[in-house]
Formats: sequence, C-alpha cells, structure tokens
Amino acid sequence: MPLAANVADSIRVPLDDVFHTFKQGHRIVVHVQSTWYPAVDRNPQRFVPNIYKVKDADFQPAAMTIFRSSARPSQLTLDILPQ
Repeated sequence: MPLAANVADSIRVPLDDVFHTFKQGHRIVVHVQSTWYPAVDRNPQRFVPNIYKVKDADFQPAAMTIFRSSARPSQLTLDILPQ
C-alpha cells in the first residue's frame, strides 16, 4: 500500500516472534529507509503494481520525513513483559 506524500501516517511493525532484552543503559536505534539496495533490491520510490515490471523511468528520488513536533509527535512503543 503506498503512503501519501507529506501526510503523517502510522506504521505498525510487529516483532511478536522476537523477544529482546534491553539491560539498563542500553539504547535502541531506529533506522528509517526506503530501500535496502544493494543488499536486497532497488526501490523505485513510487508505487508500482508489479516490482518485477518497473522501467528506468519509474525510479525517482525520495525524501523521508520524521515528524517530531508537538502537533505531530513520533513515538516508538514497546511492550514490557513482567519479570
């Protein structure tokens, strides 16, 4: 599903199959990226119905925006299991 440009949206990434332990003092980093090229595949940066049929003209530059104001706050929510 394509995301609308310049519109704040919510994305949920479930990590239910992995249980991580973060000890006191550990930090979490979140990388926001639109492609894993060259590790996985190139991303045309626009919605295409079939990635296997993209043409050179389908590729375009893209900018990622992380909203972090009081009007548009960003957050990372993690569930904490009881000990």
